[in-house]
This record gives sequence, C-alpha cells and structure tokens, in this order.
Amino acid sequence: MKKNMRFLATVVLSITLLVACNTAEDQPTNEPTSDQTTADVEESNNTETSNELETNEQQNEPTDDANTANSLTYTSNGSEVTEETTEVTSDQQNFTMQVIPGFTLTPEEPGKDLLYSDENDRISMRIEKVNKDETSFEDLVGNTKETISAIGEYENFALDEFLNDNKVLINSTAFITNIEAEKVIMVVFETEESLVRLTIYDEETEDLKEAMIKMGLTVR
Repeated sequence: MKKNMRFLATVVLSITLLVACNTAEDQPTNEPTSDQTTADVEESNNTETSNELETNEQQNEPTDDANTANSLTYTSNGSEVTEETTEVTSDQQNFTMQVIPGFTLTPEEPGKDLLYSDENDRISMRIEKVNKDETSFEDLVGNTKETISAIGEYENFALDEFLNDNKVLINSTAFITNIEAEKVIMVVFETEESLVRLTIYDEETEDLKEAMIKMGLTVR
C-alpha cells in the first residue's frame, strides 16, 4: 500500500513539474530582440532624414520676391511706360541705382557720375553723392539754388508724385529752369547715409525727365 502511495505521489509531482515548465516556456517575453531594436532605430533615422529633407526643400523654394523683377513706370509725351530695371554700380562714388534700358552710367569727373541716353547723349543726369560729414542738406540746397540761378530763372519743381511710398528719403527738394526747348531740373535729397544731388537735362521732344528723376531717386 505504501509503495502504491509513493508511486502515485511521484506521478503527481512529475505531472506538476511538466505543467510548470510548459507554462514558463509559453510566457511571451517583453524584451525586444536584437533585430527588432535595429529595425526601430533605422525607421527612426529614416523619419528624421525625411523631415530634414522636407525642411531643406521648403527653405530652398524661391520666394515671390526673388522671382519679381524690379521695374519703373514713368510718363513720357503723354504715354505711360513700364520698363524693367537693372542695378548698376558707380565705380568712383560707391553707390548703386536702378537703370532702365537705353541709359548708361559713366564717371564724369571726381565726385560726379553721368547717366545718359544711348540714343541722345544730350538727355542726361549728373549724379553727385555727398558725405553728410562734408555738408548739410540746407547748405547743399543753398548751393544748388545758386547754381541753377546762374543758368536761368528757376522755380520750385514738385516731387510729391515721385515720393509715393518712399520711406528712405528724409528730405527732398527740386528746382526747374527752361532754356528754349531744354529743361534743367536739379534735385537734392537726403537719406540716413548721404546727400545726393541730381542735375537733369531734358528736351521737350524727348520728355524723359520723369524717368530720370525716378532712376535718380534710387541712388543708394
């Protein structure tokens, strides 16, 4: 009887151990495998790279401003004209300005440049850029009045229509005199950095004074 009881106990114990072993083997593990960890890292890196590429592409996309050419609109002989402009640089006075086709900028003498029409060099604009340490706006205006009065009787020339939305100029004034069919206009304006004087020679048949004034006001 004792042998039978021992045998039965042994069988029960063996069955219990087998069940316990099988249960332990069937439990899922929560630790990631080496392959799974590598895949997760690669996926994360790919996502970051994709985001960086999208960001760079957005930064490199041209803006509307970059695609918009500078232009100048003026009236000549009763017709409104709009032309694209090109930025040119003075070799001696260290300024830039916007110039429409058909005009050339060249040094005239020390401290003076000349912008002239390629078709008629009598149509021109002398440009003088003056350091604000050398003189004041008021003194330059006084000198300009003396200069134009030596040419002929002069009167004030209104610049209001040329100054729309111009936030760069601090002060400005202009004078005009007529010599038969020729018009001489002198403009003085002040920016934060400098003073500029323009002396414009125009003819009634050409009527390009508005174009030259607008180009002159872009001197920086």
